[in-house]
Order: sequence, then structure tokens, then C-alpha cells
Amino acid sequence: LIVGIGNWVMREACRQLKDWQQRLPKQCEHLTVAVNLSAVQLVQTGLMQEVENVLVEHQLEADRLELEITENALIEDQKSAVTTLSQLAERGITLSLDDFGTGYSSLQHLKLFPIKVLKIDKEFVSAIGNGITNDRLLIAMIRFAQALELTVVAEGVETKEQAAFCTKNGCDILQGYYYSKPIQALEFEKIFLQEQAFSHDVKKTDVLSSAAHHKS
Repeated sequence: LIVGIGNWVMREACRQLKDWQQRLPKQCEHLTVAVNLSAVQLVQTGLMQEVENVLVEHQLEADRLELEITENALIEDQKSAVTTLSQLAERGITLSLDDFGTGYSSLQHLKLFPIKVLKIDKEFVSAIGNGITNDRLLIAMIRFAQALELTVVAEGVETKEQAAFCTKNGCDILQGYYYSKPIQALEFEKIFLQEQAFSHDVKKTDVLSSAAHHKS
């Protein structure tokens, strides 16, 4: 069932983003939506056409859609994955590697695949402050991503101390319960997309990124 469910999620996420764009254009000027892509979807015949259909159906710019894949998905069928992801990237869709550090990816994978965003798994973020080795490992992962000119996302940020550490060491986006629990679209709109909430604090850009990832 994962292919059907995955396609529905992608369609609904894009529909919701388009709705926000039309009703709240100023607040959504730079808002994107991230959708998880399963290993099965990644190698299915017709994925590119399905994505194209969704973008056309909702008249959504390709760069507003981000597709997240896990490390393990990359090794299921490497040849097919390279072809599919290259087509998606050429279309303008952002590709991110989710839960980095917990799977079996290698430097070669990051070289082969057109990944633009690296999402460091929450296990490494939750270990902040629990030993100098843990802290140094996270910093090394951030530096590694920066060396490859990737956007770095810290997953699972739950405390002020974790947020400060990740920001200090160069993470571009912070995501986690420190900013928002998973919430419904209407609640997200009321909290994060209202004019007054959007304009008074530049840090809301981090919150928007965090909540949008949770939403998907």
C-alpha cells in the first residue's frame, strides 16, 4: 500500500501548500513542503510522471517541493535510484537525505546522488552535552555536510541548549519539538502563518521550516 499512500501524501501536501500560497502569499513567499519518499516509491516505474502530475495539478513550482529519502533507500536499487533522482533534480525538486548517520550510506552515495539537504538524525542531536566525543561527532557531521555545500538540518531539537549548539556550529535549519509538536494544517496556519506571528520575529523562519517538516 505504500505507493498509493505515498502518492496521496505528496498530493495532499502540495494541495495544502498551494492553498496557503493563494490565501497568504506574503507569509508563504519562501515556504516549501517536505514529503518523505519510501524506498518502494523511489524505484517504482512512473514516479517522475506522478510527481509531474501533482505539480501540474496544483500549479506548484518544483522548487517548493522537497522529497526526503533515507540512506537505506539509496542502496535498494542504486542504478534505478540514480536515474530517478537525477530526473527529479533536473526538474528543480530539492532532494534531502533523511536520518543521516543511522543507515549505510557512504561518501560514494553522496557523490552519486544529487542530494542538496542533509538531515542529521535526532540521535546525534539528543546526545549533545553527554560527552565531548558525542559533541565532536555532531560537529564533524556538520562540517562534512558544509564541505559538500549541502544545507544542514538538525533533527529532533528539543531543548534551548541543543538549539544553541546546533546554531553555533553551523546548522542551517533546526527541526523538532523545541519549535513545534506535529500539528494539523489549520493550527499551523493560525500559529505560524498569521501576519502578526510572521512579521515580529525573524526566527520564525526556523519555526516554519521545522513545522513544515513535521506536517509532512
